[in-house]
Amino acid sequence: MIGNSRKKIDQLKKELTNEFEMKDMGSPEKFLWIEIIRHHNTNTMYLHQERFTEKLLEKFHMENCNQVRIPMITSEAE
Repeated sequence: MIGNSRKKIDQLKKELTNEFEMKDMGSPEKFLWIEIIRHHNTNTMYLHQERFTEKLLEKFHMENCNQVRIPMITSEAE
């Protein structure tokens, strides 16, 4: 769960626990092959799939292929 209000998140978890068998496992480090890196001091979160990409390359025997940089905008213009 994600939200702006810790109080509302806790209330929803309580309601769900009353209805379903569940447990809070804390903040995930991975979800569906997406790695989640949190920087609490800057209140930011990074998502990446480096390991998934490596496994995919291994599956198709391309782990030694040549890399190519694809330019991309990393922030929106103001």
